Amino acid sequence: MLKKENRDFLEASLLHCLFGSNYNMELITSIKNDTLFKNPNLAIYFSYILKFYYDNGFAPESPTQIIFTLMETKQFELIEEIAHIHKDTSGIGDVLKQTDQLIDDNISHELNRILKESKEQNITSYDRANFIIEELNKSIIKAESYNDKEPKNIDLVENLLQSIKKNKDSGNAADYIKTGIEALDKKIIGIPKKHLTIIAARPGMGKTAFMLQLMRNVLEQGYKVGIISIEMETEALLLRNLSAVSEINSMKLETGSLNDNEF
Repeated sequence: MLKKENRDFLEASLLHCLFGSNYNMELITSIKNDTLFKNPNLAIYFSYILKFYYDNGFAPESPTQIIFTLMETKQFELIEEIAHIHKDTSGIGDVLKQTDQLIDDNISHELNRILKESKEQNITSYDRANFIIEELNKSIIKAESYNDKEPKNIDLVENLLQSIKKNKDSGNAADYIKTGIEALDKKIIGIPKKHLTIIAARPGMGKTAFMLQLMRNVLEQGYKVGIISIEMETEALLLRNLSAVSEINSMKLETGSLNDNEF
């Protein structure tokens, strides 16, 4: 992990590189940057730089343009710190490399926190291991999300219009997979892609049979299907599926009481 003074210097250097460079501003806004700055004053300073960029469409030429805004809101302590920042740093540096260093340091802090919290808890080694695994998974997801920048509304609208046009031209809802059951597809269009769809019913209502029928229909459309069962064994599912495809009673398959034609 970086020492606080080294972390502050790196954050300050990154901010200095943003002035007079639309390219660097585009780079910094292309990643999820809301947790990039740990120094609270530098985080506030960065928010004003971002606001200037979004309001004007270009990067501020110098810190003076930001300082004028801070003077209007009487943030004199922050102005004094900004003066020190630009006195001790230069505007030369690789923005991507600097952001990668900050993100890597954030991950190091997360790992340190997880290990510290696991030691402080009065739990068994087994529970501690589970705690560490769960927290590490959260940390990995958080680290991967740095490049998942929220799209602007105008981009969302444009993507939606493109999707509607595609559906209009093809006559199909591209974001849905047909269930292959005509009456059901008329009601729900199909299974929405990128969504979790849950089929729920009381025991014995045919959920497994429906799932296997759905699997076959989806396979016929050229998709791949993966089944993870925590209830029925693979052989039992295969037997149900074989019975449905062959239209032979599963009891006859299980007992082997088949005539030659059925076999």
